[in-house]
Amino acid sequence: MRSRLVGFIFVLLLSFHMVAQESYFGWKVGYNKTTLKGENSGNVSLSPRNTFSSAFVLSTQMRSLPLGFSMEPGYILKGTQIDHDTLDYKFHYLNMPVLLDVYPVKRLKLSLGVEIARLLSAKNLANDSTRQNIISTYDKRWEVSAAIGASLSVSYFMDLGIRYNTALSQISNQDAIIDRKNLFNQYTQLFLLFKIAN
Repeated sequence: MRSRLVGFIFVLLLSFHMVAQESYFGWKVGYNKTTLKGENSGNVSLSPRNTFSSAFVLSTQMRSLPLGFSMEPGYILKGTQIDHDTLDYKFHYLNMPVLLDVYPVKRLKLSLGVEIARLLSAKNLANDSTRQNIISTYDKRWEVSAAIGASLSVSYFMDLGIRYNTALSQISNQDAIIDRKNLFNQYTQLFLLFKIAN
């Protein structure tokens, strides 16, 4: 079902690309503040983690309206820092934001959409560099989240942007070690988009 949805979205974007007035391929790199949210105060404190992301970008703009669509298949590291010597969570994802773009003025783009992500691995990295697989706790492999953002075209070949993302689905029902349940991801991202081909 998910593969059919991804295929349908890809075909839809390609069809818009064919009738678009302006379209481009690009490469995006992001600096992220990610965190893990959940119910209960827990026995340890959680704080945001600084991470990175990278994505290939396909963006199209319609001929007659200030609207367009973007698709960004890529990789993102999520997770959280934990106030404990032996706890430090990192989640590796393949992700694909699918966005509706609005162009209110010439160089400004506002984006709203969903992000579909697949969890590749979930690790706890202790201070002694010991790695522990926690995928049995963080076992919700597919994630759907909402995304909203804006970007400014600072040159013909580069955009600078910001995005906020919050998951609509859980990554885990419960983590007894940090005493939290109904856990989900959030992140804020600053990014540079390099336009490769117009």
